[in-house]
Amino acid sequence: MEIPKGMPDRSSREIKPIPNVLVIANKPNVLKKGVKTVIPGFFVRSKEEAAVVQALQELRIMFEYEQWRIIVQYGSEEDIHSTKRFLVPDFYLSGYDIFLEHFGMYRKELDYYEETQRKVQLYKDSNLKYIFTLTEDVKNGVSNLKELIKKRIKAVLENSEK
Repeated sequence: MEIPKGMPDRSSREIKPIPNVLVIANKPNVLKKGVKTVIPGFFVRSKEEAAVVQALQELRIMFEYEQWRIIVQYGSEEDIHSTKRFLVPDFYLSGYDIFLEHFGMYRKELDYYEETQRKVQLYKDSNLKYIFTLTEDVKNGVSNLKELIKKRIKAVLENSEK
């Protein structure tokens, strides 16, 4: 798999290339309907994601919603046993070069736990910087969610400097 030197985001910053990982910025993903947010005319897929948007707005953190595609290749292109896994992160925090995934437990499908575990593994395998929020985080209110997001960003940034 050919890895680009770096994929520029919309603010001309670059994401460092990672072996066997391709990060692609697509056209802006603009939902025409869904759950309203604090940003007029901006929709997300759930009330919990709307709370995350509110927290990010109040923290003045710039973000992109569902605009990135991550492809993780396991094995070489020539290997017939190689596999590719795809991931569409919920948010990209462009000022921090961190992806944010919200795992909401509002969905009742039996495979939700497996899907969550698959996404967590893909983030780990990609070596990209990421944080998560959960239903419990949102239930504690936007003020607590803001503090949690700040703490998780700080921890990721401190860890990446080591």
